[in-house]
Amino acid sequence: MEKIHILGAGLSGMIAAINLSKKGYDVLVLEKSKTIGGFGPYHPSLHVTPLDMKRVADYIGFDISDSFQKAEKSWCYFNNKRYIVKSDEYWCVERGSRKGSIDTHLYNIATEHGVKFEFSQDISAHKDLPPGSIIATGHFPEMYDSLNVPSGKFFAYGIRFKAEKPNEFGVMFNNMFGDYFYHVIMNGMGFGLVFQRSPMSLDILKKCKNILIKREEYPDTEWIEMSNRTPLASFWNPRLFAEDKILTGNIAGMFDPLMMFGIAGAIFSGKVSAIAVYDREKALSEFKTLNKNWKRAYLARKVIEKMPFRNNIMEWASVALPKAIRSLIYGADVWALPGVKGFPVIKVLSKQKIK
Repeated sequence: MEKIHILGAGLSGMIAAINLSKKGYDVLVLEKSKTIGGFGPYHPSLHVTPLDMKRVADYIGFDISDSFQKAEKSWCYFNNKRYIVKSDEYWCVERGSRKGSIDTHLYNIATEHGVKFEFSQDISAHKDLPPGSIIATGHFPEMYDSLNVPSGKFFAYGIRFKAEKPNEFGVMFNNMFGDYFYHVIMNGMGFGLVFQRSPMSLDILKKCKNILIKREEYPDTEWIEMSNRTPLASFWNPRLFAEDKILTGNIAGMFDPLMMFGIAGAIFSGKVSAIAVYDREKALSEFKTLNKNWKRAYLARKVIEKMPFRNNIMEWASVALPKAIRSLIYGADVWALPGVKGFPVIKVLSKQKIK
């Protein structure tokens, strides 16, 4: 029985491990942290992602829908205007080591299929792994440097708090910060993250907090710095192989350049990296198909970053345009997101200015 080493017990690493174990491989997952979901100060964390759950199950070969929940309430800010988001494509999901997380769900499936795990394995250089190993180290910078994979930094502050409320998600686009703020409530916890791809001043964080405290009943408590790496530093970044190793997840570049969604890319690339172990050509073909819009999305993001008042333009495109034209803009074929039918339709809830 051939042995395969996988570095990283995140989404893509464990999905690869499950698929390879089902194929008869002896799989050993090496994880830097003491347990699953140990990504520094970032986890436990909550996320929202557009996803077609049936397509996910069909592609990766097993069902993970129990880890995802629909939001009962969804909202969006464009500067000082508040809207509700109407979409059947958005799902909330928890990351980390808590009972309800997708990481715990995948770990249980993996162990049931005989996958072995070794924790506290601090491997920071790819040369310390056998040829043919799968590298699934996510945002950690050491492996980007070891493999000479171009990477950029995202600058972020996050908050988590107890929240015994129905599931909800929210997003805030504002001209004061470069990317956006998002918020999720599920599993008895609230989580929010504001981030951008350039250094973020504390003044920006303060303004974001004030909006949330006044309008969304946020607790006035400490926010934690959660900055880290992304694979969005080069037009040529998506890659399945590096030297004699197989890449998967964020380090493979399967990370949406426009909105920085990462869940879908991690899930689908986990299966692709497993295929790469026994059928290199098929895996390359699958990888190319799944990333067919990546470069277009990367260039689109570069254009958007140069736009003055870009969030006002996004608001107009999301709200004011006729539905038929909006569907063309937000259709699945223009986004770098595998397993997604389309993007949301936004309708007006409130246009009251934030005090």
